[in-house]
Amino acid sequence: MKTENAAKVTLKKSVDLKGAVMVIVGCQVGSGIFVSPKGVLEYTNSPGLCLIVWALGGLLAGLGSMVYAELACVIPKSGGEFAFIYHGLPRGKFPAYLFAFTGATILKTATLGIIAITFGDYALKFLSPEFCQYSDNYETAQKLWAILAIATGAAINIFSIEWTQNSVKFFGLGKFISLAAIIIGGIYFAISGKADLSIWSPGNLFDPIYSDKSILTGLGFAFYQAMWSYDVGISLRTLLKK
Repeated sequence: MKTENAAKVTLKKSVDLKGAVMVIVGCQVGSGIFVSPKGVLEYTNSPGLCLIVWALGGLLAGLGSMVYAELACVIPKSGGEFAFIYHGLPRGKFPAYLFAFTGATILKTATLGIIAITFGDYALKFLSPEFCQYSDNYETAQKLWAILAIATGAAINIFSIEWTQNSVKFFGLGKFISLAAIIIGGIYFAISGKADLSIWSPGNLFDPIYSDKSILTGLGFAFYQAMWSYDVGISLRTLLKK
């Protein structure tokens, strides 16, 4: 029997401002931002076109984020796209279920797999570059590191939201340091003359890097690589009630 004074069940608000900011930072400065630049440059086959793809990708991502912000104001529910579909469509239950099912079994798991494999690759190259170059068991070790990373992250999330916040803040700071090292290192090599900057001169900016590849062939793949790194517009919406 229903009672009018039944207590309303809500999620405990356990994510502070720093934690929320680091969620966005962690999603934006994820493994994709360290992996995608290679793919974008490879598929565009031109430094100038590569910069254009990144700029257009950022513009599209910014427009998408504004759409998400508008939806969040109209539908102030936690759950991200699931909530938008569920509450925004006249008969949104089934489409929302299909979206959640697809995300849980294909989309999110594939993304998590890519991130974990990338972590395994970086971890092995940091710990033993010789092993990565000469060992026949490199791919197996890479997958084991990926499994360990996923299992550790899942365990921390299950055990304590406070531990989760602290780990997000810690690794978010690590990403800032990594980016700073890359930027400062790039500036140093450019100033010291140790880097070849000839491809960035106005006359060579749109010349193909590889003569056997067409510039326009891989534009679709290049945009996909860039957009994958920018895809963070919905990240914080899933934590609204927390």
